[in-house]
Amino acid sequence: MIKKSAANEKKVLIDASCIKCEQETLQTATYAGSYLKRLQCEECGNILETNKKELVKVYLDDFMDRFLLLPYELKKEWDRDGSINFIHDAPVKGINMFKKEMCGLSNLLMG
Repeated sequence: MIKKSAANEKKVLIDASCIKCEQETLQTATYAGSYLKRLQCEECGNILETNKKELVKVYLDDFMDRFLLLPYELKKEWDRDGSINFIHDAPVKGINMFKKEMCGLSNLLMG
């Protein structure tokens, strides 16, 4: 079962081992984007939460990797299309990517 909640978080029920119960239980996994933010055991209520600073650090490292690959991805697209549409669409794609990433970072910081 997947539930969407505030700040672009997604909650998913999973089977996982609880360190407090010492058995496999149903747990609610909360994701911020594609990053695991929190696990809560449905049996005992034990919560494991990711340190926000670490989560932001991982997010920014991932963002930089994807940002540095952007010229390569744009070149591949140019080689594939090579049309006037590419010249028009490339700046828009770059701006949209940046806006999406800033929204994701904002959600991590606020949530």
